[in-house]
Amino acid sequence: MQDKTIPTMSTIKIPILSNIIKAEHEFNIRPSLDWIEKHWHFTIWLSCIYVLFLAVGTTYMKNRKPFDLRIPLGIWSLLLAIFSLYGSVRLIPEWFDRTSKGFIPSICRGDYTDKTVEFWMIMFTWSKVFELVDTVFIVLRKQKLIFLHWYHHIVTMMFCFYLFSRGVHGPFRWFATMNFSIHTVMYGYYSIKAFQLFRVPSIVNQVITTSQILQMIMGFAISVILMIMRVTHPGKCDFPFDSNILGLTIYSSFLALFVNFFIQTYVKGGAKRTSDTKLDKNNHVNNHVNNNHEYELKKGK
Repeated sequence: MQDKTIPTMSTIKIPILSNIIKAEHEFNIRPSLDWIEKHWHFTIWLSCIYVLFLAVGTTYMKNRKPFDLRIPLGIWSLLLAIFSLYGSVRLIPEWFDRTSKGFIPSICRGDYTDKTVEFWMIMFTWSKVFELVDTVFIVLRKQKLIFLHWYHHIVTMMFCFYLFSRGVHGPFRWFATMNFSIHTVMYGYYSIKAFQLFRVPSIVNQVITTSQILQMIMGFAISVILMIMRVTHPGKCDFPFDSNILGLTIYSSFLALFVNFFIQTYVKGGAKRTSDTKLDKNNHVNNHVNNNHEYELKKGK
């Protein structure tokens, strides 16, 4: 009789996925933590190179025509969207399990027992280095580069590596899961716009920015609660004091900048615009050109 066994994830062999799953199961976080503890300072030097590129790149492009790069940008955004989606899928179950047992324990204790979660925590941290490429597209396409964009990229990268240099702690399950989830939607949206697949309603931009503001509110709230717990219940939370202070400072600055961006772009700017051109050019992540407008011209609308 012919075998009609239904294939499962364990029997289906997809080369890339199989290698990722194998890496997750065999992952040992200790060498990664040791390396980051000794070398996290490289993010400072990388940030200096990044800022130098901004200065030299914008000067070089000042009197030159912008590169189109629409297809490479679409591919890059799609890859980041897929990466973020898979990271979300791997982190959300552990996040849900821990938060269902209590919010305070979920932010206070970093007792991770799943190698898959630890693997994607490290992948999340290293992704902040690769996300600097976003700015390369902005500079070469001569899009408006705002302070929020490059400040957010630099500080997030250094913050993540510094936190991991101090060990794996409870707040990471919140920070990484929230960021992965939002980036899944955000980069997916940017990929659609870059490929000009269809006209995306401009309100999607507002939804994405609002979700980022909520992320900053949550990060700030967690930092405040951890500081309060440090006073009221000493020793209950494993988050180091310096990391707590750093998180409180960074999240408060992010929150202020994102709220200001929302007000200037969607509230004050919305009253003056007759189209969404300015909205798209001011987008803080990839600063895509107004692809909705380009799509309409392409289709003869």
